[in-house]
Amino acid sequence: MPFLFSEICRLLSDLEKLKKRHPPLLPTALKGETGSKLEYWFRCQRNAIHAPGVDGVAFLSTLFPERRTDRVYGMKEDRLGKLIGRCLNMNSANRRILEDWKTPGRGDLGDRVEMIQKPYDEPRAQDHPVTVEEVDKALHDLASRVRFSGPDVYKRKSPSSSPDDSLRDIFLRLKSSEAKWLTRLILKDFSPVVLDEYLALNAYHFLLPSLLKFQNSFSAAVGLLRGPFCNTPSFTSDSAAAWGFRCQAAASLTPQIGVKIGRPQFLKARSMENCVHLAKKQIWSVERKYDGEFCEIHIDLQKGLGSEIKIFSKSCKDSTEDRNKLHDTIRTCLGIGQAHCAFKKKCILIGEMVVYSNQEQRILEFHHIRKHIRRSGVPIGNDADSQVRPGEHLMIVLYDLLLIDDDPILRRPYSERREQLTKVMTKRIGHAITADRIEIDFSKPDAKETLCNQFAAALHLRMEGLVLKPLQMPYFSLAGDDNSNQRSYIIKLKKDYLPEFDGERDVQDFAVIGASYDPKLAQKSNIGELEFTTFHLGCMINKKDVARFDQRPVYRVVDAIDLHQCIPPAELRILNECARFQSIPFVREDDRLRDAEDIGFDLVLDRTPSSKIKVILIEPIVVEVLGSGYEKPSNKAYYMLRHPRILKVHLDRSWKETVSFDELQEEADKALKLPQDESTESKKMSQNVKDVLGRFRSQSEQDRVQRSTSRLKATAIPATTVRTTQSSHSDSPCVRRQQGSSNLRDQPHVLVRVDTAELCLGEVQTTDPALKLSGSDLKVASGSLPKPKSSAVASISKSGNLKRPKSHRKRASDEILEPRPTKTIVLGTRTPPRGQRTLTDITNDKSTRIVNRSPPAFPIVRATGERKAVIPKIASKRPSITCSWPDCPFANAVVYLSPCIRGQSWVADDLLTCHGTERATDLEHWLRDNAKQPSLGSVIAESAAWPSMQKIVLVESRREEATRALVEEIRKVGLRDEVIFFDWRFLEEWNKFESGMERFCPQKFLAVAKRYLYGRTIWEDGREEVSFLDKDSASIPRDWIMQ
Repeated sequence: MPFLFSEICRLLSDLEKLKKRHPPLLPTALKGETGSKLEYWFRCQRNAIHAPGVDGVAFLSTLFPERRTDRVYGMKEDRLGKLIGRCLNMNSANRRILEDWKTPGRGDLGDRVEMIQKPYDEPRAQDHPVTVEEVDKALHDLASRVRFSGPDVYKRKSPSSSPDDSLRDIFLRLKSSEAKWLTRLILKDFSPVVLDEYLALNAYHFLLPSLLKFQNSFSAAVGLLRGPFCNTPSFTSDSAAAWGFRCQAAASLTPQIGVKIGRPQFLKARSMENCVHLAKKQIWSVERKYDGEFCEIHIDLQKGLGSEIKIFSKSCKDSTEDRNKLHDTIRTCLGIGQAHCAFKKKCILIGEMVVYSNQEQRILEFHHIRKHIRRSGVPIGNDADSQVRPGEHLMIVLYDLLLIDDDPILRRPYSERREQLTKVMTKRIGHAITADRIEIDFSKPDAKETLCNQFAAALHLRMEGLVLKPLQMPYFSLAGDDNSNQRSYIIKLKKDYLPEFDGERDVQDFAVIGASYDPKLAQKSNIGELEFTTFHLGCMINKKDVARFDQRPVYRVVDAIDLHQCIPPAELRILNECARFQSIPFVREDDRLRDAEDIGFDLVLDRTPSSKIKVILIEPIVVEVLGSGYEKPSNKAYYMLRHPRILKVHLDRSWKETVSFDELQEEADKALKLPQDESTESKKMSQNVKDVLGRFRSQSEQDRVQRSTSRLKATAIPATTVRTTQSSHSDSPCVRRQQGSSNLRDQPHVLVRVDTAELCLGEVQTTDPALKLSGSDLKVASGSLPKPKSSAVASISKSGNLKRPKSHRKRASDEILEPRPTKTIVLGTRTPPRGQRTLTDITNDKSTRIVNRSPPAFPIVRATGERKAVIPKIASKRPSITCSWPDCPFANAVVYLSPCIRGQSWVADDLLTCHGTERATDLEHWLRDNAKQPSLGSVIAESAAWPSMQKIVLVESRREEATRALVEEIRKVGLRDEVIFFDWRFLEEWNKFESGMERFCPQKFLAVAKRYLYGRTIWEDGREEVSFLDKDSASIPRDWIMQ
């Protein structure tokens, strides 16, 4: 049976409610709730998704429309709104309502469609509900009419006469919420919902993310899942089995000619120090970054001369015809059709397409590419560009080889791939070359200096920067490979990322002269109601006359910056406030502004999108803008910063101080051309390198001193254990590990326990009654004790009794390590963690404000054998003991014991105590204070519910009736939080891992946890009740798997 489109719409609607929740969830909580909702939906729909009649490509294309770059619908909001109006037979009043998407605060086009169709959502019989397959077919028909779609889509034209015929029948059968999501699907933007791609693909089939690395196409990947891997289950909770399946699949995976390969992970180095840290003392290939367009070149000699080349762009589009001027160059450098060709059947190469000038003997700027290529046969963006000059032509810079004949060489180290690349290609200066590179061993002390010098040389030659690739890593690290446990990535090093080279960065002050609103961008923002999302930058064209003759300023709009990753939230709020109260509506007359007398300047406008302004500021605002070099925008004859983004709004600066149009062009010319006086620039660059290296040495010296100080502190006082109760726990696994890990293994140790629940009972416990102690053998490791009034230091006499020293002076033999300061605990209060609190709570909480105050002081613990130490109590419900195992599943959990085992001291006192686990004595303690709040409310306040802690119930699974009765009791409580049930023996098995009786490994741990898992509860929004999943349906929490 085909998959219903309404099910996907229901998922997207639930995720939208989470995103628009008020008060909003904090980012961490929102990510967690979204992931849980997504996994739960896939778990419920798993059988329907993988049913025989479901088209997997259509399903994935509906969830991720942005990945279908081969489909271009030619629909923006204006045109799509008119089409929807015709499909739904809207009257003039509803059409006017539909146009309200342009008004701030009214939502996007999808929201308008939902509001208009809402009255027609009465229950009605639907004999033929809309399926995903129907929607996918209609969208394919729509894309097949647009020439900018991929060749495979555009060639398969639909016989339908108009786009209305493909969509009318579907829109009429959809409910209002479903029509909203179909509208956003056509626009390829589900904002404000953004699906976690890896999580969703992994939930569909755990092999799918790996398959898309080798064959980055839904049709190819689904074909593998339905073909060679059809016997592999789509989901398995057994991590060992999943690893085995991945190894089996990785062994048979190979790139396919005609199907684009995925790209490795790229990391941006935010400083030189960060870059060195990412390099991790390995050998890296450091290459110069060329400013061109990415090319993935597939060669299939079996297709014959003329059709053997296929080129993919970075966006996965088939750009073979658009880059046909490059074909002859590729054939010549690879020797295709000649006897010396290094391969017999096929190969795949990676490179960068640039423009080379024979006259200037150099690679030209990025915007020159527009003159040499077309987009689907149409020249785009080159109206203001000069003609192609003699000697200008396309050049390919190759830097990787992924496949040669039947050998998937991409699984070999990069050093071998580069060596093989030099054998496959023949270099031709100005036509086909390999990327310039050197190898740097970051384990050597001069690596930092070499990297800085190479980066400075790249900037001197007007390169974008550097690209660092691990020399011994494959293109992808897959399961089963020799280095599959290592993370593989490529590092980008560009000057606009690096604050150390601030003098080399392209930063200018511009004037914001206008603003406009884009509803799609507003949906992506986390800032409340925005009136403006895009701000338009201007430059004065008569700055000298304004300064000299006080003439009226005339501005020219040079670009527009929107909020999407280009404006910091704080600056966005400032710009919105200024534009809201200090602006007038924008009305143009030809290329001038009407009512210009109401503002203090004139505008020179054109018809491009950068001048589609809604309001004009009465007085321009000065903003500091950072760019990645300079370029000529599409259809422009001037230079502007590339990828501009606002750093800061300067309300204290005058608009007269901003860069003028002439100054901007001079700065661009200076930045793009090679310097005339190389000695001056070389001196400046050398000084930058010296400054960076100086900071390196200074930081390294500070780190060395800090490490030395830490070692002295650690070795001066040996570690012992602080304990608290009168019962002996020296045999617990946690204590044994602390004893075994001590540096003084041959010396006996005293175990002093000081519990927050019984602080007045600080007594000494030893494993040997005749043990004699010195003061240096004792360490107090508690961070929750207030500082007593007395400043004397506790000492331990040679006789084994604790005595108060006569002197207040500290001695080396007496000193006890003071704990680090912690937050002050207010009596009678319990503050939820930041990830579980609303934004308003955090904003109004005094503890979250930055104030200048000294940290609280903490005591040096005193205890004597003659009388009990008097230590103040602390108002805290949490025990002071913490488990020494860093990933203990019980250390951050609150446990409820079933009546069957509540009286067993071995479980209640011995096993649980050493983990610092909270005990819930009554199920009522797990209820929320405010039960009227909606579900998924991680920000709801709790009384004794211990926020952010995993709720665990330990049961005696052999008493089946009693355990089922307890499950039903907990289910009727209506707890929205997840509760997980284990047999109490799981706690006993875990202690074996901690004590070292069994070697810990994630696979073994998961197997043990699954063996003793009894089930877990899940809150269902639709039914407003708690459901219980038994052992077969439940799974181990994700954060436990990360261990």
